[in-house]
Amino acid sequence: RSPANGSEVLPLSVFRELVDLAVAAEVDVVALSGDVLSFPQASTAAWVARTLNSSLRHRTGRRAGAAVPYLYTAGNHDWFYEGSPASQPALQRRWRQSALHPLYGGSATWAAADADADA
Repeated sequence: RSPANGSEVLPLSVFRELVDLAVAAEVDVVALSGDVLSFPQASTAAWVARTLNSSLRHRTGRRAGAAVPYLYTAGNHDWFYEGSPASQPALQRRWRQSALHPLYGGSATWAAADADADA
């Protein structure tokens, strides 16, 4: 519930609305600066990646249909479980290499790193 007005907050709906807002505003890039997931689940990370890669597209002009690039960096809520017996660095490494990988893989920074590696 929202602390401001007590209304129900639906994170997936809000995320979807923000993606739609970015598309409507014809942004050049989207920055996801962490804590995209409140409770880390592979299925939620996959949904976020699918939503970004399928819906974050330019609608008009010479770039119509092209993907809007995004930059992603994980926050601690994207990979940390309260009470987990694993160390924080181990959890972070495991989540970055598994469930969060689709978010990094679609990120403009990852694409740039792949291009550099191919050069």
